[in-house]
Amino acid sequence: KELRSFVVGLIEQHPQLLDSLKACVDNDSHLTKIFIRQLSYTTTEDDLSAYFAQYGTVKDAVVVKDKNTGSSRGFGFVTMSNASEALAALTEKNKEIGGRTTVCNLA
Repeated sequence: KELRSFVVGLIEQHPQLLDSLKACVDNDSHLTKIFIRQLSYTTTEDDLSAYFAQYGTVKDAVVVKDKNTGSSRGFGFVTMSNASEALAALTEKNKEIGGRTTVCNLA
């Protein structure tokens, strides 16, 4: 709470900092990566990219695979180009991807 109050007070005193702060947050990699679980075992990285493209630019899409078999482990990650796009993609937590209902969260 103290940090939030400090930042709000700082922006009130120096409104020009708001754009800089937004730019920093929007490009923070911790706020652009989405974890998707309960993927169909047939879902590909191209499927993830195509699905999430409706929310913005997909920088990266990965379906995590078993080292030994090469089969999907049923989860993956998508990295959007900025935090605004990632948050737009997370407005609905559950998504129908590849015929299965998946659950998405910030990674």
